[in-house]
Amino acid sequence: APGGPLAWFSGLTGRGRAAAGASLITVLGILVRAALLVTLLHDDSVKLTSVMVYGQSGYTDEQVISMAGLRIGMPMSAVDVDDIYGNFSVNPDVRLDEAVIDTEQSVRLNVGRRTAKAAVSCTGIILVIDEEGVIMERRSEAPEGGLVIIRGMDVTIGSSGRRIESSKAWQMDAMLQILSALEDHDMIGMTAEMSLLDRFNIYLTTRSGIRVIIGEAVDVDNKMLWAETVLAQLAQDGIRRGVVDVSTGKNAVYAEQ
Repeated sequence: APGGPLAWFSGLTGRGRAAAGASLITVLGILVRAALLVTLLHDDSVKLTSVMVYGQSGYTDEQVISMAGLRIGMPMSAVDVDDIYGNFSVNPDVRLDEAVIDTEQSVRLNVGRRTAKAAVSCTGIILVIDEEGVIMERRSEAPEGGLVIIRGMDVTIGSSGRRIESSKAWQMDAMLQILSALEDHDMIGMTAEMSLLDRFNIYLTTRSGIRVIIGEAVDVDNKMLWAETVLAQLAQDGIRRGVVDVSTGKNAVYAEQ
């Protein structure tokens, strides 16, 4: 048809036609690959032939594959990425960073080792969690050194049985945001406690005893930058007590009391 795609393509010459042809081939390649993948995932006769494991988890490839719920020879139609992520979400030691199903009847897993970041204080029990809120360990008392103790959280356990949650949705979001910011600013080690009793008055307590008022969990990274700067100055001056208020996110106010 006049003015149709073929007329447009034939109207190109030289470099323009080559570029358009290369783009068309790329698109067709993607479509063919996608179609092939759909076929593999719905054909029970097509079997899983390999699982490639990348990353450092402290476990053998065979153990990681078993954790994923995979086995060589299983139908590709039974391989489900959501199931793989679900299997790792309840694992206290190994974290799944990526799971990819390839068209060559294989699966690629990128894994890592979970690292304890905080300990949530519940009634009569301490839950040690990683940066995603996955429970790594249950203890009768707080572990010594290194972990931030979370207080004031209304704890529930996720449907997986391994991920901590709260009946107050804001608490989980605030906790993970602040833990991430503490990690980014290398402040995990200096932070003893985080209080989540009041949504609008979240605060931290350093190991030296200084209280850092965060306020609401908004603009957290900027607040942590102010806190990091002032705490470093206070440490240099030998000051180990007082209150640093960064709740506005625009400045830091220190008071001795």
